[in-house]
Amino acid sequence: MKRYFLAAVCAFACTAAAFAQMTIESSGIATFELQAHTTVGVDLETGTAGMETAIDQMQIWFEIFPYATRGVPAKKPEAPLASIRAEGSKYAFKWFAKQENTPGQSAMTYDEFVPSFEFERVIAEVLYKDWWFRVAGTEPSLFANRASLKSIFDDVIKESQYSKVPISMLPLNQNLVSVGSLEIPVTGMLSAGADFEKVSFAVKGGAKGTWKTNTDDAWIGGADLTLKPVEGLALSLSGLAAMNYGESAGSSNPLSAGAGIEYLIGFTDKVALKPFAGYDFKYDTVSEKSAWEAGGGVFLFWRGSEYKTTHPEIHQWNKKFPVGLSLSANTNQDQYTTVVCSLFEETGSEALVPNLGGFIEFEALNIGAVTGLDSAMGAAGQIEYLINKKVKPYLFGKYVQGYKAGKLTDTDTVTTRIGVELLPIKRFVADFRYERTDAFGKEKNLDNGTLTTTLKMKL
Repeated sequence: MKRYFLAAVCAFACTAAAFAQMTIESSGIATFELQAHTTVGVDLETGTAGMETAIDQMQIWFEIFPYATRGVPAKKPEAPLASIRAEGSKYAFKWFAKQENTPGQSAMTYDEFVPSFEFERVIAEVLYKDWWFRVAGTEPSLFANRASLKSIFDDVIKESQYSKVPISMLPLNQNLVSVGSLEIPVTGMLSAGADFEKVSFAVKGGAKGTWKTNTDDAWIGGADLTLKPVEGLALSLSGLAAMNYGESAGSSNPLSAGAGIEYLIGFTDKVALKPFAGYDFKYDTVSEKSAWEAGGGVFLFWRGSEYKTTHPEIHQWNKKFPVGLSLSANTNQDQYTTVVCSLFEETGSEALVPNLGGFIEFEALNIGAVTGLDSAMGAAGQIEYLINKKVKPYLFGKYVQGYKAGKLTDTDTVTTRIGVELLPIKRFVADFRYERTDAFGKEKNLDNGTLTTTLKMKL
């Protein structure tokens, strides 16, 4: 019976794929981005002076067809409709340049080429009114975490290698309890569900391997439920169970369940508060061990919950994130507790204090020093003020406790920066700064700092 069912599913998937063809007129639009700079500096510690010239970013994006959501019916279909769609699809190819600081070579050598087709999500499904059966797609995920640390810099944390601060500063564990693809690998998945105005749900199932490799007969199933009883309020439930994954060495058969709640409270068209909370539970049927995590916090937005912008010190490649304040904490069965507080304000006339902006990031992990590990904290912040849209002085400070393998190193670092940006004409910025990084404690080291002048242009 199982074989006949799977064969029917395969035939259905092939039938759905046959409806994927559609004609789209090419837009013929290309986007070009370029940022270059030259920095002149002197190291006051060694007395060494020098220059650096580099192209920081160079991107050429050829747009095959205009940014849009493709293959989505305008109305809920009254008859079953096979739909394969790419939502938020945009660019066909992208070249970008990367600086190569190789001694003896020019700083203006670049050799990175990435052909890419970007999209927010791809979904192949059968639609009927509010119901859907999904043959393939990036959503829904088989795994879900309802309790975790949240920050207005969440998207930046995912790409911390492009942050100059950086964020995060400590080895934060945003998910103390989770079931992921490394623990439960899946080669294929089917899902079905419905999306009503106030209720949506999904059931999903997957296999560890193909019909040739799944020799342990390992399967996993899960379900999600979201309730929206009133505007702005969302209640979510999820669960999953794995079978026969424990037959392989180092694997487990987890049972997992989670619940979350968030409520967006709009005070004005821009000012909004969004408290949230979540709980995750995990039980390993092989080891018979259990674990849980609880988390919660609040977001405060003052330029709208959907407004996003960027800051070159926080993300070098213009990743956008909200303007606002976030406070979040999570803890587990061992009382291992982490707290993160983040704030970002864009300079300009619409700032809470006109023309005053900057950012703050505070992180503290293992508050209470449980499980034989030390607690640690770090904080960073910058304040800046825009004068007549032409001059922007700023002051930056960062303090991080030395922390390695769960223990304090007794050597803390303090980074300070003071400077001013001049914006005399469009696309041109002159940055004058003094910066130093000092170590205090067991391995004390005071730095005389560096003086730099950076001249940069960006298209």
